Parts: sequence; structure tokens; C-alpha cells
Amino acid sequence: HTAMLLGAARYLAKTRDFSGTVHFIFQPAEEGRGGAKKMVEDGLFTLFPCDAVYGLHNMPGLGIDEMAVVEGPQLASSDSWRVTFKGIGTHGAKPHLGRDPVTAAGAFLASLQTIIGRVVDPLQPAVVSACSVQAGDPKALNVIPDLVEIGGTARAYAPEVRDQLEAEIGRLARGTAAMFGIEAHYEFIRRIPPVINEADATKRALRAAKTVFGNKTRTAYPPSTAGDDFAFFAGEAPGCYVWLGNGPAVDGALHHNTSYDFNDAAIVPGVAFWATLVEQELAAE
Repeated sequence: HTAMLLGAARYLAKTRDFSGTVHFIFQPAEEGRGGAKKMVEDGLFTLFPCDAVYGLHNMPGLGIDEMAVVEGPQLASSDSWRVTFKGIGTHGAKPHLGRDPVTAAGAFLASLQTIIGRVVDPLQPAVVSACSVQAGDPKALNVIPDLVEIGGTARAYAPEVRDQLEAEIGRLARGTAAMFGIEAHYEFIRRIPPVINEADATKRALRAAKTVFGNKTRTAYPPSTAGDDFAFFAGEAPGCYVWLGNGPAVDGALHHNTSYDFNDAAIVPGVAFWATLVEQELAAE
């Protein structure tokens, strides 16, 4: 992605076939979940104001001669949550002398997906996943621990569903704790809002994509439940996030797979898209 943006910057600096100002944003710490937000907080759009902002990400499975440009939700919000159940530890042979947080955690986990299946509107996409469970000592298999810590992720496209997930996970945690006579501590960490492509910015990106990719431009493509902090940029100016084809997923390896291999052949069409977008949107007078 950096090579594509550098290539476009080099080409445009040489040709100067546009009228206006274009800013190239090389964002750090995207995977660390904070780079875009920090740049905005540090005054990025005050120092470098703009009328629109665009983002691009490669997508294995789309051909390198394809690009997907779609209005509306593209990526979900990406938030983290933690629930700690605090009971009273005891000998595994005498559970009646304590308050078992492990059984409570099991009940919580078994009920967690009812939030999606029975609380959230079935027409609204949402994901809640428990991704970490920590309890006890694997060397002490006859000891019921005091604590169980559970952590996971929550995803949604609509802000109201995001709010709902935060409320319902906490409600379930507290209700489960009350049922088992233990304590529950709950934390919901809002990390990244959803990426929603704005209508006018999407039209301009679509025009550039069709110039470069022709009838291989996809205007119907499913959104992803992954997240990207480009959302913070798009919260400051009308934004559009596009998917650039990266060819077949070799051995099924998608993003974040240890076997993933970026297809360098996608760099040239990526550069062409960026350069075309600038030349069209800032057409020389």
C-alpha cells in the first residue's frame, strides 16, 4: 500500500496534470489500532484540510484487474470487551464451600450468542466472539479458582447496534454473576468505528475505478466484518474505502495469515487508480 501511494505521488509530482492540492497520508500503527485516531487528534485535518479522503486495501480473491467500489458500510466497528467473574476459590472436591466462577463463565459463554440470535435485529449484521478464557492453574487440577477472565471482540455496522452490543454483553455478565452469587466486572473498549462510504466520494472513486478497470469494476461486493481505523479519517471528511484485487488467495491464505504473500502485480493498477482519481477530481484548468 505504501508503494502504491509513493508511486502515485512520484507520478503526479512529475506530470502535474491536476489543479489543486492533494495530500498523501502515510498512516502508522493501523494494526496497533490507534494510528489514524492519533493523527486526527494531533490536528491532521486542521494542518492539511481536505474536501474528501480515500483509502485502499488489497483483497485476495479479486483479480488484479478488478476493484470493488461500493457505497455504504464497508467495514464493521471493532471493539474489545472483558468480563471477569470473581467467586470464592475452594477445593475441587468441596465446591459447596466456595462460589465457582468457572461454571458461571461456562453459562455466560453458552448464552453469549443469544445476544446475536435473540436480541439484535436479525436484519442488522453483528458479531460477538469470545476469544480468550483464562482461569486457574493447569498444574492444580483439584482447585476451583477465584477468578475467570474472558475477553473478546464485538462488531457492527450500525452505531445503534454497536451501542446495543456494549449494553447487552454487560447485562448478560451481571445477570450471570447474580445467578451464581458471584461478582462480575465488565469493560467495553471502543476502538474503531465502522467504515461507511459516503455517496459523493464513492461516485468519484467509482469514476476513477471504471477508467482504470473498466467493466471489471465491482459495484456489488459484500462488506467485511473486519475493521480499519480509516474510519477516523472518514469521520473528518467525506470518505470512500475501496478494495483492490490481489489475485487468487494462494493456498487459501488471506490477510493476517502467516502464509499470506502480497501480489506485487497489484501495485501498478493501484498506482493508476490513485493517479486517475487525483487527475479527475482535481482536473487541470
